Amino acid sequence: MWIDESGVVMKVGTRAARPGVPRKHQLWIPPSTGRSSLHPQAQRLVGDVLLLLNLAERGRDPEVRDRRLNRARRNDLPPCLTADRGPLNPTQTIGTAKSSAPGTNCQHGCAFDLSNGASSALNTP
Repeated sequence: MWIDESGVVMKVGTRAARPGVPRKHQLWIPPSTGRSSLHPQAQRLVGDVLLLLNLAERGRDPEVRDRRLNRARRNDLPPCLTADRGPLNPTQTIGTAKSSAPGTNCQHGCAFDLSNGASSALNTP
């Protein structure tokens, strides 16, 4: 659907790709194509993928980050993105006094285990 998640999100885009119309480049998706040209379901998917990558790539410990990225390398999304977004605290605003440590709201037993790196049985890729 897109070449790079951050690239498609950073560009608003002017219009959808038009098959059969000659282009100045040989790319399947024109460089000017951004998120506005995606179908609404694809827009949500690219947003969900970016959220998943942000959750997996956070933190300073490269070993913990690599374990999370390995667990995130799947063909599905975690339940906090597909079923109940409540654990992500979507209504929490910036500067809220009450916040939780990363991963403390994760569903117990989730195969993605995007917690802050606490040792668990799920930490093996």
